[in-house]
Amino acid sequence: MKKSAAERTIGEEEVLRAEESGVYKRHPAVIAVRSFVYSVILSAFIYELVRVGKGGEVTMRLFSPLIASACLGVIELIEKAGRIRMPAYLDIAAHLFICGCLPLGSTYAFYSVVPGWDKLLHTFSGFVFYFSGLCIGGLLAGKAEGRRRVAIVVVTGLAIALSVGYLWELFEYAGDSLFGMDNQRWQGGILGMTEDGYYITSDPRGTALIDTMTDMLVNFIGIMLCFVPTLIAFLHKPSRVDNFTFVKVPKKQ
Repeated sequence: MKKSAAERTIGEEEVLRAEESGVYKRHPAVIAVRSFVYSVILSAFIYELVRVGKGGEVTMRLFSPLIASACLGVIELIEKAGRIRMPAYLDIAAHLFICGCLPLGSTYAFYSVVPGWDKLLHTFSGFVFYFSGLCIGGLLAGKAEGRRRVAIVVVTGLAIALSVGYLWELFEYAGDSLFGMDNQRWQGGILGMTEDGYYITSDPRGTALIDTMTDMLVNFIGIMLCFVPTLIAFLHKPSRVDNFTFVKVPKKQ
């Protein structure tokens, strides 16, 4: 039985429009969010160029918009090379996440001026990478059907989301250890140093450890908030999995 427009999900609408027209067209919400993100990236880059032009120091804040652009470029490249598109909800989430981390978080210093911005992004990353994992799981599942397909897709999503959260904390530790960065916010907890080179910190466990474990905790919470309801929904109706996987782009007629 054919669903009405009100009953269809955004993902189902995308597939239907692609099949009917022979050409994939992005959802209007995706276009709106992408336009907003590109505007923020451009404004952040211009803002930093003006600041440096006035004699300001060249810092990572100048390169953050460029890195954001590169990340978005990689997404476009993967989509074009594979003739696939992310579901609209994931496309929106990924663009907002990149925007929040780089131009907003770094260039516009939201990490410093917005309380809890870092923890919010770590929580949100659980959503982004879990659903990215579902898309990849859909490819790995191939022609598997029913609960077997559900198991492959959900386990892949969970594994990828947990792995990215873990690897990111390794990246932060490496950056702080090798390049003197402050990704783990450990420098703010230093009260002094002993004669033999040990730091005196504001917490007996060390502020870096607290930051890392809190990041991993909120990331895990974000993942579970997605994993549990999707698992229940998919087991109840396995066909729902296909609404959370890549959309194939049809060849132009």
